[in-house]
Amino acid sequence: MNSHLRTSFIGLLLTALLLTGCTVGNTGLNVNISDGQLTATVSIGQDALNRLIDRAGETVKVEGDDFVEEIRGVDFVEPDTIRVDGVYRLPQGGTTAGMIDFGVEAAQGAIRLSVTDVDADGLSLDTPIIRELNDELAAEFAQEVRSQQGDGDGVSDVTVTNSALMITVSASIGE
Repeated sequence: MNSHLRTSFIGLLLTALLLTGCTVGNTGLNVNISDGQLTATVSIGQDALNRLIDRAGETVKVEGDDFVEEIRGVDFVEPDTIRVDGVYRLPQGGTTAGMIDFGVEAAQGAIRLSVTDVDADGLSLDTPIIRELNDELAAEFAQEVRSQQGDGDGVSDVTVTNSALMITVSASIGE
């Protein structure tokens, strides 16, 4: 493997893994080289996704406390939704149990994750804390992509299967 290819490959794998905050032990990884294009598909399971969502929930605060109080479960809804069953802190005080749906897509070489539906008493898509969570998720993913992009072309596909979030990262290779 020549040095440019090795550098692209390492950058691509680091991008895929760092985007998800995962280590190889928490993911499935499939790498393909064809026609001058290197692609790596990373499969992110429920445990790794719980950590990613928990990190985003820790960033958004309600009266100094984490917005996401507890994640009770994560469901993968094909082809593009992650449903999080949890306990969430309300802006007016107290907590509420319910579901928040996150839509995922690949856009401009990055992962775009946003709240698409809320089923929890006291919260809606128009609640300021949900808008803040959307903004924080977008900023966090954009920052991670900028800092880890390297020589890669970025995220080319994001798909939700019944058991995982599949992220495909691509990079052009050549002399």
